[in-house]
Amino acid sequence: MVNFIIRIVRLFKGLFTMMGVDYHQLECILRVKLTMDNRRGFSTSTKKKDSSNQLILQSVVYAVIGIFIGTLINSVGDVLTAYTMVFSIVMVMIAMLMISEFSVILIDTRDNAILLPRPINSRTMTLAKILHIAIYLLHLSLSLSIASVVFTVINYGFVAGLFFLLMIFLATLFTLFLTNLFYLGLMRFVNGEKLKDIMVYFQIAMAIIFMGAYQLLPRLIEMNDLYNSQMKVEWFTYLIPSVWFSGSITALISSVYSLENITFLFLALLLPLGSLWLIIKYLSPKFSLRLSQMDVNVSKPAKRKEEKANRFSYSNKVAQLLTQSTIECTSFKMVWKMSGRERKFKQTAFPAFGYIFVLIVVTLFQVGGDEDQFANLFASKRYLLFVYFSMFAAFAVCMNIIYSDEPKSSWFFTSMPISKPGDILSGTIKAVFAKYVLPLYTVIAGLILYFWSYKTLPDLIYAFASIMVITSLVTVMQSKALPFSKERSSQDSGNNFMKGLLMMLSAGLLGLTHWGLTYIQYGVIAGLPIMLVLQYLSFRYIKHIKWNQIED
Repeated sequence: MVNFIIRIVRLFKGLFTMMGVDYHQLECILRVKLTMDNRRGFSTSTKKKDSSNQLILQSVVYAVIGIFIGTLINSVGDVLTAYTMVFSIVMVMIAMLMISEFSVILIDTRDNAILLPRPINSRTMTLAKILHIAIYLLHLSLSLSIASVVFTVINYGFVAGLFFLLMIFLATLFTLFLTNLFYLGLMRFVNGEKLKDIMVYFQIAMAIIFMGAYQLLPRLIEMNDLYNSQMKVEWFTYLIPSVWFSGSITALISSVYSLENITFLFLALLLPLGSLWLIIKYLSPKFSLRLSQMDVNVSKPAKRKEEKANRFSYSNKVAQLLTQSTIECTSFKMVWKMSGRERKFKQTAFPAFGYIFVLIVVTLFQVGGDEDQFANLFASKRYLLFVYFSMFAAFAVCMNIIYSDEPKSSWFFTSMPISKPGDILSGTIKAVFAKYVLPLYTVIAGLILYFWSYKTLPDLIYAFASIMVITSLVTVMQSKALPFSKERSSQDSGNNFMKGLLMMLSAGLLGLTHWGLTYIQYGVIAGLPIMLVLQYLSFRYIKHIKWNQIED
């Protein structure tokens, strides 16, 4: 794939040389950047080993997604509506994937330490960066729209397919312009590290939005109404970029060149080309300047809190309340702080919290909007389903807390005179439950108490104890690893699948057991002491784990 792209770039060697660019240096820089992209994979991927086929894999994945986008051309009767949907989806996906998948590369300034001391002129470096971005965007947009091109050629001819490709190219340019504005707006207010944190949260939000859209949109939209919908051109439609491109291709297909179609064609040609000029003339230099300042300008150091105030911080109070030994308390505090700084942990664990609320909303949609059905819901024991949904979040944080981008930094665990590493594991589990699972569970429990009354309180206490017992035991029994001590590898995918399967079976078994106890008078209250004893015994088992049981 990389060699194929380089061969295409070589076709413009003469043009680049006329621009004052050292082509040999340009090709070397571009080849290295593309090779790194080819090994990087998806940001949400758990595969860590190098691969030489990631670009092809991305093309296949995006092409499959593009098939579902392209079917709108055949499904929706109105041409303008169909292509507006296609261009809207493609542009939004390009922007979101550009931010989520490519942001790490865009704001990475480590290559400056290698390139700047070398005798490379500024034009070569600037063009290499522009070509790198352009290749990525074209690869992304073509993969997403290849199915739409095929459907366009089949339905409206070869010329319409070529014109659709032109519109996709212009839409990509305009999306690049909007994405540049987004980055520059962020860079004006935040430094490099905060920007990377924002990108991580954006990736988390994107994962939750995709999950929610997949689950909720089919339930919100009547497909027959969608297929028979027809867009009316109003004054505000001229402000929607996707309509410019769909209106232009509609004019070619229908051979109707009315004033509104000519206006759409004018906007589709002029504004993307104008945005390209703005990118080259103003935005790209500003972006490069901001990027170079990221290594120099650091945010002002936060004022150090007085030791007395820090001593009584919230995390310290919780640690003193929940832990028993000094080692367990120290582990609790360390995991509490480091989990908020590890971007990879947040990127892999936090989407589960959003998925839970999506599942709750989907369950409520199944009930419908009938008042009698809602009354039946609140009279039932369906709240147990919502309670045990939180087990997904508990399992996600416990499963991912052992991974780190810098696992070698965990050497200090073995360097300290710690006789029982089980205290570290118990402190870790208590920390993630107190910081992440308990707040989520409190929100869900509060809603259940509001809608199902205070009589559900024994169920909520019992459920939290059972979730904590089974999650801690499954996590520790499957992988006895210290926090942030393992590097995520391809072998972990199979292990995580088995853990996930075991977790779902456990959640189902716990839920059924709990549901059965509700039909026995005082069954939950009688089972609560037993569950609390099991919780005590589970942490006792964890604390007695020895060094020879810990995974390297």
